[in-house]
This record gives sequence, C-alpha cells and structure tokens, in this order.
Amino acid sequence: MKRNVFRVDWLIPVLGIVLVLGGYSLTKSYHGALEDIRLGQQFNAIIDRLTGDCRLSRVLSEAQAAGCAVTAQSLDELLATDMATLNAELQSAEPQARALAEACFEYIARRRHQNAPLASQLATPRLGERTLASAAPGN
Repeated sequence: MKRNVFRVDWLIPVLGIVLVLGGYSLTKSYHGALEDIRLGQQFNAIIDRLTGDCRLSRVLSEAQAAGCAVTAQSLDELLATDMATLNAELQSAEPQARALAEACFEYIARRRHQNAPLASQLATPRLGERTLASAAPGN
C-alpha cells in the first residue's frame, strides 16, 4: 500500500512538469511560426517594390529611347528616391532580401547605363549617377 501511494505522489508533479514543458514548447512553436509569417510578408513586400522598380526602369529606358527627356528625368528621380528608401528599409531585412535587392539594383543600373548617351541629353539633370549609385546596398 505504501508503494502505491508513493507512485501517486510522484505522478501529479511529473504530469505538471510535462504539461508545463508541453505548453512552453507549443507557445515557442507558435511564436516561431508567427515570426516566419512576418518575415515572409516582409520579403513579399520587398519583392513587390523591387518588381515595381524594375518596371519603372523599363519605362524609363523606353521614355529615353523615345526622346521624352522631361518624362525620363521625372522617372529617374522617382526611381532613385524609391531605391534610396528601399535601401534604408533593407538595413533591417534578412540577408536573402538584401541579396535580391542588390541584384535588382545592379539590373536597374545596367539598364540605365545602356541608355547613357540619351541620359546625358536630359535638359537639366538634377539627379546624377552618384545618387543612383549611392542607393545601391553597401554604399
């Protein structure tokens, strides 16, 4: 009889410990899943903005090719501003997002350099190559 009481006396504390540890691990898993969701949403937002910047770069190249100097200048300023803002936001982003942004920045810079003779014909260039280069990560 004494042995049976001994088992019951230990059963309740052990079950309590198991329940506490189980609750802790479930809570930690839940918060980890929430963090993964938040990072995924942040990454998707960055991808959306980079896609918009690449489209804007394409429109800028087409405007320059068509001889629309004022439109090209306005688009260039808009693109540089958006890239600088995105670069500031990327300082706290994950490395994968920063690498993707750097690749997109290089793509945009390469497209911009393809039309360098047209870009130099802009009436009053308020935004030079240095501004776009300073928007790139690491500068």
